[in-house]
Formats: sequence, C-alpha cells, structure tokens
Amino acid sequence: MRRGAQAVLVGVLVAVTPAAAVAAPTGVPANRALVPANAAFARAAIPCTATTARFRVWWDERKGSPDAPPGVDGRCRTLPPLVARLLADVERVRVAELALGFTDAPDDRALSRNGGDARHDVYVHHSSGRGETGSEWCSYLSRGSTILRTSSYTIVSPGAGAGIDLDETVAHEYFHAIQCRYVPRITRLPPWIAEGTANWMAALVTPGVFAPSPTRIGNLMGRLASSASSTLPLTGQGYDAWGFWYSATGGAARPGIVRQILQRVGSGTGALAATRLAIPALAEALRTYATEVGRGTMIGGTTLPLAFPNWFADPPSVVIGPDAPTDALTLEPLGYGYRAVSWTGGSVGGNLTLVGAGPLATSCALVGADGTPLAPTVVGGDLLFALPTSDGTALLVVTNPSAVAVRVGVTTRVATVG
Repeated sequence: MRRGAQAVLVGVLVAVTPAAAVAAPTGVPANRALVPANAAFARAAIPCTATTARFRVWWDERKGSPDAPPGVDGRCRTLPPLVARLLADVERVRVAELALGFTDAPDDRALSRNGGDARHDVYVHHSSGRGETGSEWCSYLSRGSTILRTSSYTIVSPGAGAGIDLDETVAHEYFHAIQCRYVPRITRLPPWIAEGTANWMAALVTPGVFAPSPTRIGNLMGRLASSASSTLPLTGQGYDAWGFWYSATGGAARPGIVRQILQRVGSGTGALAATRLAIPALAEALRTYATEVGRGTMIGGTTLPLAFPNWFADPPSVVIGPDAPTDALTLEPLGYGYRAVSWTGGSVGGNLTLVGAGPLATSCALVGADGTPLAPTVVGGDLLFALPTSDGTALLVVTNPSAVAVRVGVTTRVATVG
C-alpha cells in the first residue's frame, strides 16, 4: 500500500506506440457484481469501465459519490480526467517495469469477482486511510505450501493528484502487483523492501522525479530527505528506504538485485538473508548509500536537485581542538549516523577516532568537500582517521551492516604542534 502523494526516464528506454495510432478508450456501463468487496460500489452507484489492451479501469459516475472522480457527469461514455489519465498511463508503466526484467503481475481471472476478464483491474475507489492515494490487493490460493494461483488488483483514490503524483502512484502500485507474482504471501516482504522497492521503481519509470524545483520538493525527494535525516535504521524506514535500492542498483543498471530478493523471499528465504545474498558487499553498499544521501548531491549515479541538502537537518557537529570532545553513536542493524567534523590546522593536528569500531572498517568514511571518502585505519579495536594539517570540514559517515545493534564512541586524539 502507498501513503502520501508521490515526483527523464532513468535508464529505461521503451518503445511506445504513438497516441495517434491508438483509438481513445470510451467508457461503458459496468456490472457491479464483478467488483471485489474491497472496491464495492454503493447501491446507488453508476458503475462504469473503460479498457486498454491489458487493463480495465472502473469508476462511479454518480455525482456526489465518495467513489466518483472529479468531473463526472452521470454518463459513462465521457471519461473523467482522472480516468483518462489512468488509461493513458497504465500501459506505459507496465511496459517500462517489465523492460527491467520483471515477470508480469498476476491476473485476477481466478477470482469469483474478477472484473470480467484477465485484464489487470484498477478501481477508482475512496480510501479510509488518511492521505492514501493508492493500494494493491494481492491474494492467493494454496494447498499446503504450494501456491495454486495468485491474483491482484489496484485501487486508486478519486482524490489522487494529477500529473507526476498520479504517475508515481500508478508505477508504485503496479510494482506491488509484480511483487505479488513473486511473493504471493506478500506479508513476507517487510516495508523497507515492499514499499522501498515500489518507490524505487516509481523513481525509475516516472519522468521528472529528479527535476530541480525551487518551489516543490515532490514526494520521492521528500522521502529521500526524510531518509537523510532519519535516526531509524534502513529496516525501519519503509517508503523512505527507496534511496538505498536506487543506490545499490545504480538506478536501473542492476535491477536483478531486487528481482533476486523477491525470488528468494518468495521461495521462503528471510528478507534480510535474501538481501545479503543479493548484495554480498552489503557493508560497502550501505556506506555508499549513507554517504550519498548524507551529502545530498548524487545518488546511484543520478544528480539530485541543487537545493536537496537544504531539505534535511544538519547533523550534530564535532569540532576538533584541544578539549578533545567525545560523542557516541548507537546504531541498529542496517542503521547509519552522521557527524559534521571540523578542525583547525597549523597549531593543532590529530586523529579522529571511532572507539570500538574496528569491525566496521568497510562501513565508515570521512567525506571531504570534494566528495572523496577517506578510509580509516584499524588500530587495535578502533578506527582512526588521520586528519590533514590544513583547516578542514568533513562528513563522518558511520553505518552498521551487522545483525545486532552497535555502540561506537566518537572521540579525538589531539597533538599540539609548536
């Protein structure tokens, strides 16, 4: 399910039939008996449908209905703007997502209330969830541990935003339908994978997500900013975790990472174990992501809006000097934290030390203004960063790829010169 409004087709080029060559869909009266209970229309509804090659969109044309999209006139034939936009978008989204190597969503022909045919059904229907613009329903029939059949359908709120927000909603929800194909027992996917990869897919196939805007942060950029400022580990972020998947896959360069995770979870492997198998260098991947999102200039090879770093809170500061300040970071599994480090050269030189962080050597970095991470040296059980003798500032990135929480002391060892 997706909550909140969602905002260059990155790495995906798809041949799309020109709109002029395709007859515009028209609406027709619909049989309410074919609508599943979760999207059922009221008795007084005027149910309508319109179809594309692989999709059927349903809506209520009755003015004043909570299920009616804006612009209804009581006639099925004239499409409300939201319905017309959905019909124009769904095929493009499907083609773009399958072009990344994923298996198509299951159809719902096996359901008793199945929409009437094998098309993927999209129901315009009000939601009880606050701010929810769309949801995906996944069901299956099993015998013992064997899945006999799987089905899915999409619900889009009649109040869903237009433009880029609706594009993101469609892309996000259809990827949930694809997840349903791989993992029919969909609750086996924790939110940081289920919602995180659905937003990752939306970022890949929604034009304009990364476009700079002085007035609008957009949903996906807002989620990324929340991730940059979050004190939660990756496993606690849900929708906000999409940036990690974008970074780990290089955008659309390595979608097989996500596909492998879905396949393994669908076969019974635990979510975190499946992630470690698909990303063997998880420590480096987590450090890279935390560094990218913490600096706020680029992620997964894609440049972020220039104003992006202004959208999240500055990290706590460590000012290195004769007082040798101390600090501490406690990180949950797949967690990360930052410190803004500054020092004065000439009269003072020294080292920044992470006490007890020796096992995290591949997970920590001190990132200078040019973006180049400075790797630490392991000294005993600590990590030591040798600081330049000139004045400087840097971002300390500490991540924890382990399966248990860790506590790291941040301190300095200062040597006075002259």
